[in-house]
Amino acid sequence: MPHGAGSVRRARTGGASRLCRCGRPAHQRCHALAGRYLPKPIAASTSPAELSTVERKAVKKLAWIPASKFDRYTASLHTGTYPLDELDQSFGQAYEQTKASVTDGADAKPYFVGLYCLHAGCGLYVLCACEGNDQLKMLKELFTLLGLSGIGGRTSAGYGRFHLDGEPICLNTAEDASLRWMLQALERGTAPYLLLTSSLPTGEEMDAALEGAAFQLARRGGFASTEWVETPVKKQTQYFLTAGSVLQHTYQGELCDVGIGVPHPVYRYSKPLFMGVTL
Repeated sequence: MPHGAGSVRRARTGGASRLCRCGRPAHQRCHALAGRYLPKPIAASTSPAELSTVERKAVKKLAWIPASKFDRYTASLHTGTYPLDELDQSFGQAYEQTKASVTDGADAKPYFVGLYCLHAGCGLYVLCACEGNDQLKMLKELFTLLGLSGIGGRTSAGYGRFHLDGEPICLNTAEDASLRWMLQALERGTAPYLLLTSSLPTGEEMDAALEGAAFQLARRGGFASTEWVETPVKKQTQYFLTAGSVLQHTYQGELCDVGIGVPHPVYRYSKPLFMGVTL
């Protein structure tokens, strides 16, 4: 791969080809999706046009925008004409399963596990920058191992496992127009910037980063397990800027040590990934 190339890697979870809860094959329940998606930008409409109640609810409900339709969506913020019929959000189906916690000498205690079953043909992708084939090979090996252990919660019970789908796609040699657009946006150095990942500026960066920004916050907490303590310990709570936030200034972020009362660091990744967009 050429120096500094962006690559796209897609992952499919183990549940991608299962039957949905209605019993019908997943591919019969969704339309053809329009390639890779980006978080919907947090930006107010400037159009004087009045939307119907149905249209307002549909726009509010949107969370992801196809890269191939992104410029058209942002133009709609000014025209008031949204291509809602082209912004399919049907990636899968969320549901719950009831499990039981069983300990010696005690009654079983039921609890619920939230699951998400992807439709056929749907998956996850990541953006990575690699310097040469050696890094690309190592990245592929790391994601293969990660797929065996799983992502998300309840990995010890076998949830969250995935496999890689095909070979990486090099953005700066891709023929697909939406992929070329993504590369140009990732390399753009002018505001405004779309935040692609939840992240947090450092204390020194905070004031400049939030100047003129439109953003939402998400709580980050949880527990850390370590061999040094018998039970999981609570991690420091932080509030991150969510993906989709729109900023006028970029920032670097950091690795935050969020351990409380443990004899070693417990890191939380808070570095951002930005994309220059037109709003």
